[in-house]
Amino acid sequence: MLTLKCGPPLDKEPSREEIKLAERTASILKDFEAHQLETEEDEQLEVVEEQEEDWDPQDELMNVER
Repeated sequence: MLTLKCGPPLDKEPSREEIKLAERTASILKDFEAHQLETEEDEQLEVVEEQEEDWDPQDELMNVER
């Protein structure tokens, strides 16, 4: 017969090390999410800048005059 080994019961208080690990993991995830948001904002700004570079007011005038 096989015996399965399980972790501590769920109703047991987490150890100090488990709490520290959970806090560290949460901190890393928070930093990662903040970095992702900054990266997405930078990419959106680049797209807007590229669109502005392609814009020519003369093209707008030509479309109005037609």
